[in-house]
Amino acid sequence: MTKRTILLLIIWGVIFGGLTYASVENISNSAAGSEDAHVAINSSGEIGAIWLEKFSNGGQHVYFSIYRNGQWSTPAGIPGQSGSNADPCIAKGVNGGFVAAWYDLAFYCVRFSEYTGSWSTPITVSQVGGYDMGSPSITTTTNGRIAVGWQRGNSTFPDAYVAIGRGGSWSGPVNISNTAFGSKYIDLAPGPNGEIYAVWQDNLYLASANVDYFYTMMSSDHGNGSWTTPQIIDNLNGWTFRPVVAVNSSNDILSCFYYMQGSSYWAANYLNGSWQSPQLLSDTGDHYDHNLYFSEACPYGNDGFLYIYRNCNRNIVYLIIRNGSVGNRVVLTSSNQTYHPSIDYSSSIGAVAAWTDFSVSSDVFVAIFDP
Repeated sequence: MTKRTILLLIIWGVIFGGLTYASVENISNSAAGSEDAHVAINSSGEIGAIWLEKFSNGGQHVYFSIYRNGQWSTPAGIPGQSGSNADPCIAKGVNGGFVAAWYDLAFYCVRFSEYTGSWSTPITVSQVGGYDMGSPSITTTTNGRIAVGWQRGNSTFPDAYVAIGRGGSWSGPVNISNTAFGSKYIDLAPGPNGEIYAVWQDNLYLASANVDYFYTMMSSDHGNGSWTTPQIIDNLNGWTFRPVVAVNSSNDILSCFYYMQGSSYWAANYLNGSWQSPQLLSDTGDHYDHNLYFSEACPYGNDGFLYIYRNCNRNIVYLIIRNGSVGNRVVLTSSNQTYHPSIDYSSSIGAVAAWTDFSVSSDVFVAIFDP
């Protein structure tokens, strides 16, 4: 444990009044830049962390570390990747282990690899090439499927695509948005009965009515790859960016997004069989960096969710949402230079959160705590 880790544990013990934290660690701790972290907890109680490691020669590799038996493994690159990659993501595996996807900048495609003690040789699950390609998301389902989503377009506008794998066999890419003016930043989540839920940022432009909105849209696949007609799940009639989605065991749905006109993060909740009016989640003000409004949500028990984002002071904040009611905001950092938070939860481990801190040579930090 480094001196900085010990200091953080002491500070957090003072700030949070005696809450016990199993670990607050700099898990990348490298001379190069470490960014865009994601975390996941698998059925064995292991935590997988994945991020982008940047090198002085301009290369970008997908790195990982596994938390088991109370310690993180030495960071290493996933074998078989090219020298230039972006947008890594991770989810629990279908039979233990983990699954990961990323955008291969050298070959303009989305790659997939599975970890079961070691990483499998990366395979291509997307088309090769295309306008505005990238931004993958990954999830696994209760009926043993793996889903990878990404955006890819023609010469003008991108669409949201998903490929589904099972037992080593993959479907071809399916265009699940297919709208006229662009579908970007797809996020995926599993439902309790094997379903895959997808949300994305969609542009509705009607010149005749002088309308130009960015909506959050959703589709699900019924658990069998048959996708529903996309529906708009916010009614803000403004610009909402980079939506995320989570579904709990009660089949409640939480989708969160950045609402530009409101200068804040908002949520749409599906409760008791219907969508509720969107509600404010975050502080209101300058959240900085248009197109970098990263946040994440995960289920928390049968009736709740955890949501994590970066606030106006550039610190990482999480909150609990239960039955549509938003709890207190809990600030996890204090450097005012944090970015790209991720969160997951299991009853055996608790919550795990990750972020990049630019005040510490652009390193990835992970906290394990009881919400």
